[in-house]
Amino acid sequence: MVKPASFFCALLLGLGLHAQIHIDPFGYRPDMRKVAVLADPQEGFNAGDSYQPGNTLEVLNLDDEVVFSAAPQQWNFGLTDPVSGDKGWILDFTALTTPGAYRISDPETGALTEWFTISDAVYNNAMTHAGRMFFLNRCSAEKPIANAYPWDDTASFNNPGQDTECTFVGTPTDNTTARDLHGGWFDAGDYNKYITFAESAVANLLEAHLQNPHAFSDDWNIPESGNGLPDVLDELMWELRWVYRMTNEDGSCILKMGSTDYSLNALAPPSANTDPRHYSVTCTSASWSAAHMLAKACFHEDFYLSAPFEMDAWFNRAQDCWAYGKAALDNNALETGCDNGEILSGDADLDYDAQLQAAVCGAVYLFALTEEQVYQDFLIAYAPQLPALADNYWSPYTLRLGDALLHYLELPNANAELSAQITASLTQYQQDNWDGWMNTTGNALYQAFVPEYMFHWGSNQVMAAAGCLQYQCAAAPEFPLDNLEEKAAAHLHYLNGVNPLGLCYLSNMGVAGAENSVTTLYHGWFADGTEWDSPVNGIGPPPGYLVGGPNQWFSVETLSPPANQPPAKSYLDFNDDWPNNSWEVSEPAIYYQALYVRLLSHFMPGEVADDIEEWAVDEWALYPNPAADRITFSAPLRQDAQVYAPDGTLVALWPKGSSEAVVEDWKAGWYVVQRPGKAARTLIKQ
Repeated sequence: MVKPASFFCALLLGLGLHAQIHIDPFGYRPDMRKVAVLADPQEGFNAGDSYQPGNTLEVLNLDDEVVFSAAPQQWNFGLTDPVSGDKGWILDFTALTTPGAYRISDPETGALTEWFTISDAVYNNAMTHAGRMFFLNRCSAEKPIANAYPWDDTASFNNPGQDTECTFVGTPTDNTTARDLHGGWFDAGDYNKYITFAESAVANLLEAHLQNPHAFSDDWNIPESGNGLPDVLDELMWELRWVYRMTNEDGSCILKMGSTDYSLNALAPPSANTDPRHYSVTCTSASWSAAHMLAKACFHEDFYLSAPFEMDAWFNRAQDCWAYGKAALDNNALETGCDNGEILSGDADLDYDAQLQAAVCGAVYLFALTEEQVYQDFLIAYAPQLPALADNYWSPYTLRLGDALLHYLELPNANAELSAQITASLTQYQQDNWDGWMNTTGNALYQAFVPEYMFHWGSNQVMAAAGCLQYQCAAAPEFPLDNLEEKAAAHLHYLNGVNPLGLCYLSNMGVAGAENSVTTLYHGWFADGTEWDSPVNGIGPPPGYLVGGPNQWFSVETLSPPANQPPAKSYLDFNDDWPNNSWEVSEPAIYYQALYVRLLSHFMPGEVADDIEEWAVDEWALYPNPAADRITFSAPLRQDAQVYAPDGTLVALWPKGSSEAVVEDWKAGWYVVQRPGKAARTLIKQ
């Protein structure tokens, strides 16, 4: 069922918050710039929700003491922001650096935000839940109760005729074509798997760990947790083993695999599906994407050392796949129309330029590993043809290419002329500032500046990538590094909640402190009408899935929102199937997720630890979960806790010192128990 346009504001008001004061609900590191955006909507579905802030706003601590106060500053002389349709003010409280829990108060209007945290470890929980998305999207794997409750499931797509004995789509009943293609991740909201779509996700997760290994722990509560390898690398191992299975000894690579009709394998949970699955033709785009992924994995020393014998096989196959694509290029035979749609649903073809980017990326890592001249010659010949060098345009849409070019600069045998061209191109890009990607936070009311056209299908992916782009630009800093980091942080805050909807675009993150987060998303497992549809109707989807985000070209014009809204308000929290097409805004994807994880990794502490002792997790455990008649706290509460029902209404207040709560008269469903800086979800069953 489509939620009405007033849903967002109703949810916020039901939680006792003010819809027009926008903060990062998780909070801020002490050294970050910290601003609240105060919005007065002028256009869009919430245009009637006017807000004029008082002369002075205050930041309150746990004891409701004023620890900071300042006058909000009008943004852009009172003009309306074109991408949001809002006027606004900025409250800068960067000077507040003391770790703790806080909220912002407007004493003249009574507006009061939710609690947020200042802490070096403020994003630890967000990283854990965002990372676990890949575990929950694993194909063929069991999701045990201990790791996944209440989203536990038995192994999926391992039935006869499915992924362990998948047949060629052209001859589906010919069992001699059967291949074992189990493993990997579901691509997005569907259960299918695509090599070319996986390339971005794998490359960005590898890059995240290469740049910020300190950000990744071994305790995401996946089956491999505690094995000594960061869990993000365990997840990459699961995906890349499937990538290797999709390749052939001659270097050809299968493009994709899955179902041939929308009515097949459409049940929830994933293990309920027993219909046959098939694999497609091979394609040069798949070969070069596979070469890039496998070569970059072998280039990553920590990853290579985790399984050196297996990596040797991947390394050899990466060379085979790259050579297969190179031979096709030399013969003017690159395949750009392989995907005939027999396997649904995404068109997995890459055009000539996109294939060349994958080839250049693969060549960089293979040259780093082998120093063979064939890769160097290829880079000298073809890298200057790509937009990054030919046009001085380092786009967030081609982030993986920028990563590869910057790694090339670090190689001892890099060509001096090509290296100089890379450095000069990146410097020129910053000076030219095409499309304003390098604009400062002051250029946008919600601080994360991006060009208006970017609010298309999957805009959250580009929003995260634009944040990551700042760190590429730091390699040739025309702009001061502090400015680049500030802008990158603004993109993170936007995704977390500093946006025109005040909505955390990750699902059900009340467990991490973001009460106003996405409640439902378009996914075969968590589909409309299932018990995983929404916490309002049942369990809802797991925490941490990043949705596609606002799409100003949403195709169902009669449904507003998302249609007929300012670009950044073109979103609705719903998961309807056709004809309402919610997938155009609310579908998650592994490549969206990887970029969020990568952006977040830049803001993780050097040691994964909570610097606020009284918020230790072992003092905030609730059990049993699910509960039938009462809930017990593992230790007496140190602060008051609020309890919110599945519909977002405040139903109880548990005072400081409580050790137990009686819930036997409560309706069944998921409830959020929140105290300053911490939240937990518990399932109440009658």
